[in-house]
Amino acid sequence: MLKKNYICSRQCFVVRLLIRGTPSSAHLVSLILAIMLTLFRSKPEPRTFEPLITDIHAHLLPGLDNGSENMPEAVSLANGLRNLGFSRLYCTPHVSKSLSRNTTDKLAAVFEEFRRSLSAAGLTMDVSLAAEYLLDEGFEDLLEANSLLCLPGKRLLVELQPNRAEVDLRTLLFNLRIKEYLPVLAHPERYHFLPNYKKVLSKWHERGYEMQVDILSLTGYHGAATRETAVWMLKNDLISSLASNVHNQKELELLNRSLESSKVRDAVRKIGEKGGNL
Repeated sequence: MLKKNYICSRQCFVVRLLIRGTPSSAHLVSLILAIMLTLFRSKPEPRTFEPLITDIHAHLLPGLDNGSENMPEAVSLANGLRNLGFSRLYCTPHVSKSLSRNTTDKLAAVFEEFRRSLSAAGLTMDVSLAAEYLLDEGFEDLLEANSLLCLPGKRLLVELQPNRAEVDLRTLLFNLRIKEYLPVLAHPERYHFLPNYKKVLSKWHERGYEMQVDILSLTGYHGAATRETAVWMLKNDLISSLASNVHNQKELELLNRSLESSKVRDAVRKIGEKGGNL
């Protein structure tokens, strides 16, 4: 209340000066700038993910992996992400050798049903289909068949397989670049299985690979070590994008609560200043 009275009194003072025509131009400009600065500082800090614009990693499509279990849950999660500030969503179901049933055609069919369900629920949303590919023994066949669901700019969301040797992973990532795909490493802050993983992540960043960090990693949801790595990546400008990687209602609620964290808000602001995800 005191701040509002202070602002009002300064505004009234400027108006009186304008009417009298007595102050110098420099004095008047200084007063106006002071009022604008006070008004700006009085605005509450945004508590949404709106600066990120796009969520590039979310397991919304039902019955395909460990994400949503049914279509009503999928619609609810999408609506929840929209309410948290995301204006564009990418559905990225897992694709791997153990989930060989998740063919491109099947994913496309489920995605179209999802879009129809959003429309039936009265939700007008910008949604697109991509996938999260595990770099396992079956990935080379998908790469050769050139049947991959990409993010914009031929970006390919990929997840590293823990029991695969680093040299094999380097070869796969190199082959992606040869075929003009841009690897986007899903949640690399969790890749502690890599020897000297921080050094490896720094090298991959230098080679132009993009790094997608899970928002909840910054809260400790995936453990203290993962949080420490995510904070280290943020400090060293290794993060290309922040994503929800949401699978269920519990994680959606945790995403909402994560905005109470100054570290999460700092990360959102930092990525937003770069133009948001993608």
